[in-house]
Amino acid sequence: QVDGLKGDHKKQLKTLTEILTLPHTKSEEAVVDRALLDWTSLQKDKLEILRRLEHRLKEHSGSKLVRLALSQIYLDDKLDDQAAELISRGLDMEPDDPALLARMGTALKAQGLNDLANSYFERALRENPRSQEARRGLAR
Repeated sequence: QVDGLKGDHKKQLKTLTEILTLPHTKSEEAVVDRALLDWTSLQKDKLEILRRLEHRLKEHSGSKLVRLALSQIYLDDKLDDQAAELISRGLDMEPDDPALLARMGTALKAQGLNDLANSYFERALRENPRSQEARRGLAR
């Protein structure tokens, strides 16, 4: 059904809605998240994207992919506090996740909390020495 995300907007939205409302096994959740993110990359309506991502996160709070995508939108819109809060909830579930650690550093740096941000970037690099977001954050 993920193939239905190609084509006109109404068909994409109908297919996405069907995918999101079907019951999923735990192993299918990542596929559903990826389908949602693929759909958002094709859309221009930012409010619709935000609504869908926020709704998905309410239904499946453990979705790191959706959490990272939504936090990036918040950061792009200068909603740094919301991004930090969103990532903080993710870190409560996965405290050593390098992508979440790096994104927290980015959110904190955007708030001017450079020392604290750098500590998150350093933690992210300890977990994943190839983290580009953490490397960029420390270089700023």
